[in-house]
Amino acid sequence: MNPTRIFNFLKRYALKHPFYVAVYVFTYFLKDFSFDEHFYSKEEIIKKLQEGKSIIRFGDGEINLLLDLKNHYHAFSPRLKSMMKEIVVSYSQKSSYILSVPIFINYSNKKLKEIGKFNVWLPFKVMFFLIFPKKVSYMDAHNFYYNQYFENVIAPVFKDKIVVYITRKETIESLKNNSRIPWSRCIFIEAPEHNALKEYENIKHNIDIELSDVSPKDIVLFFAMGPAGKYIIFEYSRIGYQCLDLGRGVEVMFTEKSLQHLI
Repeated sequence: MNPTRIFNFLKRYALKHPFYVAVYVFTYFLKDFSFDEHFYSKEEIIKKLQEGKSIIRFGDGEINLLLDLKNHYHAFSPRLKSMMKEIVVSYSQKSSYILSVPIFINYSNKKLKEIGKFNVWLPFKVMFFLIFPKKVSYMDAHNFYYNQYFENVIAPVFKDKIVVYITRKETIESLKNNSRIPWSRCIFIEAPEHNALKEYENIKHNIDIELSDVSPKDIVLFFAMGPAGKYIIFEYSRIGYQCLDLGRGVEVMFTEKSLQHLI
């Protein structure tokens, strides 16, 4: 690291997150620093979804919140940070949800440097070391970015369900105009694109209205509303509702668009 980058790094993290700084500096120079966590295969994901598991995805944006920083979809909030941490530390094999993290945690520092992803994913690896459960199974957080993954792996599990989309206005309009969407009954609940925590209770109220006369086994909720939506999934999955955190994947489902270049 160059001197300016070192100074900025210490200025940002040293006082609030000394353990993060210590682990980051130590592991920065370890060529083989990596994990060996089990990531569910496609077949295992299908089985878990058939059993009713929900999915919550964590990426670099959620790591930012855990480090008292903003992310692309939300300003920093102590409440939101607490929510994100609760999702992480509560995770186990028996959880009602699958926690989805980048498979790059299993890549060594050397390999990450070779593919030009070292500076992107070392912060996640450090936070994974500090607070994430080990020796449990995870899903790759980028699965919904792979071409046709949703259509081929996820959608068939829910072919007979009522689908509730919770996402921004522009995406809702796009979904309504997509004749390739296979579900006969879709419900749309609008959420802000940014800083959705401000509307958290209103969004939950709107969801509750739609769920009031439907059995949990007949419905699935697709979320694309940033980090606040992840905690709604955390709450609703624990009371029997199946929820999927699709993120930007909801924008490309059943289209010719691709997000694979973002992986």
